[in-house]
Amino acid sequence: MPALFLIGATALFFWPLWIARYRFPKGGGDLWAQLHPVWPFVAKMLQRGVLPLWNPRMLGGDPIFSEGQYRLFNPLN
Repeated sequence: MPALFLIGATALFFWPLWIARYRFPKGGGDLWAQLHPVWPFVAKMLQRGVLPLWNPRMLGGDPIFSEGQYRLFNPLN
């Protein structure tokens, strides 16, 4: 019974992708505007051999290490 509930909840959440063929916009939206400035900084620091844990370029600083949306330490990223 719990497995059936989880399958139903997942299907209800993702129905726009499966049934309506909705796709997320490429290169637009708030998430793109938030994450795009971080990735060139991260790439440049990794090319230099430095592991960036903090981004001093955004406002007063932004923690790259603890920010889940940047997914720096996600092995699937």
